[in-house]
Amino acid sequence: MARLIQSIRNAAVLIAVVAGLTACGPTTPPTAEAALAPEDKVVVLTVTGAIGNSNRGPLDENRDAFLGHRGIKFDRAYEFTRASLAALGEHELKVQRSNWPAPVVVRGPIFRDVLAAVKAEGNTVALQALDGYTAKFPVAALQDDAVILAIEADGAPLSIGGRGPTWLVFPTGVVPGSDDDGDGGLVWSAYYLEVTKE
Repeated sequence: MARLIQSIRNAAVLIAVVAGLTACGPTTPPTAEAALAPEDKVVVLTVTGAIGNSNRGPLDENRDAFLGHRGIKFDRAYEFTRASLAALGEHELKVQRSNWPAPVVVRGPIFRDVLAAVKAEGNTVALQALDGYTAKFPVAALQDDAVILAIEADGAPLSIGGRGPTWLVFPTGVVPGSDDDGDGGLVWSAYYLEVTKE
């Protein structure tokens, strides 16, 4: 008899649990797209140095582990997301270099508009790629409309592992003093920009 009573109790508990879950409605696991961080929250470019406009404070060794690993230090910076770069105005440019199999159509803000957004006060910029490659340019050399900080190429967002998160692109002959042979002067996988007074 005790066993029968225990079985009835167990069945009652099971029915209550099922009823409770049913009342909550169907559960659907989140899709991969829903789990992604919104485009307007993922930082793709950090700008430091001689800038008059910033939107964040000093380097945080924990939060900014990669920047810290690269030996980058700052008291304040301006962080751009893909969305905030696109908000500066997306311009399209078709570029062909001698060692490319085909022309590439890039989109992104004009580079001087990026500098204007941070109120750049220096005369030199150093753009660093994820692999540590750094290219320095005089600000005056990057004023042409054809100097683009691309965030997409051939209709697709630039990605890590490709040429992203950002790519400094310009046609040959546009930037004085740049090496126009092959990819000369084009900084891809760029994530960090420092403005300096030299």
